[in-house]
Amino acid sequence: MRPTLRLDKWLCFARFCKTRGIAAELILGHRVRLNGQRVLKPGHAVTPGDVLTLRHCEVVRLIRVLELGTRRGPAVEAQTLYCDLDEAREKSCECDAGQTGTACPLD
Repeated sequence: MRPTLRLDKWLCFARFCKTRGIAAELILGHRVRLNGQRVLKPGHAVTPGDVLTLRHCEVVRLIRVLELGTRRGPAVEAQTLYCDLDEAREKSCECDAGQTGTACPLD
C-alpha cells in the first residue's frame, strides 16, 4: 500500500499555500488538477509521483510530488517535497545554437 496525504495538507506542507483553508479554497475554486483530472475535494489523496497542475495568479505551474512530508517546515525543507517540471524542462532544454539534431531529454 502506498502512503497518501490529503491534498490540502500537502499544498500547505510544500508552502504553495499559507494555510490549509487557503489550499482548500484553491482546490474548491477548480484551480488544481491531479494527474490531469480536476480535483473536487480538499481531502483528495496524493502520493509520491503524482503530477499537480496549479493555476494561481494567472500562472500555471506543473509540479511532481516527490515526498509527502510530515509538517510545514522551513522553505528549504518544503522544496524537497516537489519538483517544478516547468523549471526542469527549461534547464534541461537549454542547448547551444550550434547543436543540431539534439532532442530534449524530457520529450
